[in-house]
Amino acid sequence: MGYGFANEVGAVKITERGQVTIPKTLRERYGLSPEVELEALETPEGILLRRKSRADDPVSKWRGILKGPLDVDVYIEELRGR
Repeated sequence: MGYGFANEVGAVKITERGQVTIPKTLRERYGLSPEVELEALETPEGILLRRKSRADDPVSKWRGILKGPLDVDVYIEELRGR
């Protein structure tokens, strides 16, 4: 299963803590800033890193649904019709 690309951009080393630094050219090309989450997948060719899909996060589809600050007590009273 080939991915159609094999451009070597730079070497990476693994630190004692298992961390790797993605070369700057790749981070810029793919918009990988510090807050971006990646997932590691095992493939026949080796390890594939890809941006984690927001669909994988069960909370992401609900994020931003509530407008403004919410007072839980007031909300419950409104639900009860008081």
